Amino acid sequence: MRSSTTCLDEENPYAVVGRYKELLVPGSYLLLTHFSSSSAEARALEQVLLRTLGRGQLRSREDIASFFDGLDIVEPGVVYLPHWHPDEPVPAAFGISELLYVGGLGHKP
Repeated sequence: MRSSTTCLDEENPYAVVGRYKELLVPGSYLLLTHFSSSSAEARALEQVLLRTLGRGQLRSREDIASFFDGLDIVEPGVVYLPHWHPDEPVPAAFGISELLYVGGLGHKP
């Protein structure tokens, strides 16, 4: 099952993802990436992004991690995307494009 749904808080995104998790068979994985408000740079751009995208919502890394409740989160966890199994060394400082998204992979036991 695959989705690129953007849910606002009033649309109960945790219930939407929860339904996906219910439908996953044991041994399946859930991959999720999300705009993140975990950096000051992203928070400063939030209104620009929302105007550009038309709708959406940035969430903290902790809020995004809670989408994986009930699943085993695969290492390295819910991280900025450049930290997800990089092919080369990750720079010490990120630019804004690297700070906009976090993601993770959850395994249903």
